[in-house]
Amino acid sequence: MTKQYIITFFVSLLFAPIVVLAQVFGGIIGEIYVWFNNFISFIKFPFFLGRIISSIIAGTLAGYISALLIFKIYKKLSFQLALIFPLLLIVVAIAGDIYYANKNGYDLLFLGHIIRNPLTFIFYFIFLKEFKFKN
Repeated sequence: MTKQYIITFFVSLLFAPIVVLAQVFGGIIGEIYVWFNNFISFIKFPFFLGRIISSIIAGTLAGYISALLIFKIYKKLSFQLALIFPLLLIVVAIAGDIYYANKNGYDLLFLGHIIRNPLTFIFYFIFLKEFKFKN
């Protein structure tokens, strides 16, 4: 049992690089979606709404991709332990965003981060739970 916890801890540390890459990928997909909608549709997204939609897509994809990869790396992970490091990382990221916004002002970039980061953890939790208890 102890071996399972140790491996789960080290695998959960992979959340950081996976989520960074997944958020970048999700941000690109979100921007492409917003651009495509504005190019094709008669009703175009306002800029702030495009930022929100792009952040929602980035957070959702980042949560899904990170949960999928972490579960594929180690299927016998301890569910609760696999949530500790990602939760701490997201809390620190949100605190950093708030600190940065307090110093430099609130803008749409802050809004995007404050939407994307919690959604990343929420969807990581949801999909990891689904993968863990489905198998």
